[in-house]
Amino acid sequence: MEIELASFFAEHNIAFLPAGHLVNILRGCKDSKIAKDITLGEKKCSAVVRNIIAKTETEELAEILRKACFSIMIDESTDIANKKKPLRIDKVS
Repeated sequence: MEIELASFFAEHNIAFLPAGHLVNILRGCKDSKIAKDITLGEKKCSAVVRNIIAKTETEELAEILRKACFSIMIDESTDIANKKKPLRIDKVS
């Protein structure tokens, strides 16, 4: 259940800070053994996303790119914030 919750936070671009508070609310469900066993706070949520979900997603993306035609464009210009965004990958259909 922790992986699903961490995935939800990451997918919806929600900060990990309220993860522990959400878990406390879920533990309030007295009849749910699953909710009582959840141990997910800010640090664990971040670690799950970084060490489990990100690795799996990276492997899946690499497999897709191995099988698909795509182009890589390098753009060395900067935006108004002076942050470089040097790489863009477009899938060719």
